[in-house]
Amino acid sequence: MDEKKYLILYYTRYGSTKVTAERLNDELGMESDLMQIKDVKKGIIEKYEIIIIGNPIYMMKFPKKANFFLEKYKKVLLTKKLAFYILCTMTEEQVLTGYGKNWILNYISNDIFRNVVLYSILGGERYMDKLSSSDRMFLKIGKKIYKDKINIEDFNHTSPEKVREFAKKLNKVIKN
Repeated sequence: MDEKKYLILYYTRYGSTKVTAERLNDELGMESDLMQIKDVKKGIIEKYEIIIIGNPIYMMKFPKKANFFLEKYKKVLLTKKLAFYILCTMTEEQVLTGYGKNWILNYISNDIFRNVVLYSILGGERYMDKLSSSDRMFLKIGKKIYKDKINIEDFNHTSPEKVREFAKKLNKVIKN
């Protein structure tokens, strides 16, 4: 069996990260597979050269299942080229500067981060009617505490152009 170049793994709770994984798969222009993190079994990751991991951010944290995956497969991930994309309500500038940069490093261990060839924030979306009642409640509480810093309106700032740009950069980085 020939090794495939890319494996796109994603964790999704409301579907946005999956949609982005599918767009990225289309944009890469190479054979790749998509899989939810929860469906990964022993021996799968080893078959790929590059692992792309997509995670959303919920309530300012990586989902526990995503953290568990990174820890469980850390030994194998350390032998691969890695790329991460993140979907969240913050802008890329907010995430990659100040608190945001430390926040990424808090969830991706330094040894795994050394293998990361590219990472990016590809936007985010939130539709209040799709959220669980507890997620809606936490947002409303946050809005009361942080006033104008928390948006509880529906929004979508995912961008096919950002996904396309990420795919182009990833292909360029991998070829070098």
